[in-house]
Amino acid sequence: MSASHERSVQASRQSDRRDDERKADLARHEMAQKEQDRRVSDSARQADETRFFAIEDRKEAPVDSRQQVRSMRERVRQTYVEQENRAARDAIHEQRAHAAQAEQRAQHNDAQQPIDLIA
Repeated sequence: MSASHERSVQASRQSDRRDDERKADLARHEMAQKEQDRRVSDSARQADETRFFAIEDRKEAPVDSRQQVRSMRERVRQTYVEQENRAARDAIHEQRAHAAQAEQRAQHNDAQQPIDLIA
């Protein structure tokens, strides 16, 4: 085997190792993000349950219609905020995935190009 071919093979192997490391890092990052999202979701669910039971408890007490309207507006506002946050998180995840795929394609294309050792 010629020295230039050997260097080319070594460069290709290094590129493959870096690509594998990036994939592993991306997978770890995605798992951590999913775990964080799950925790946020669990926390929101607990808050919803707390809010529900607080509303149930208030039903037994005398009702102030203005306070009731305020609390309903707040619940609607909170729902919209949660939906917007969820949509933003989903968009960020999608953007990161697209960026990772684009980087992977670029690296793959770079690996496909012959190495010019004469230059």
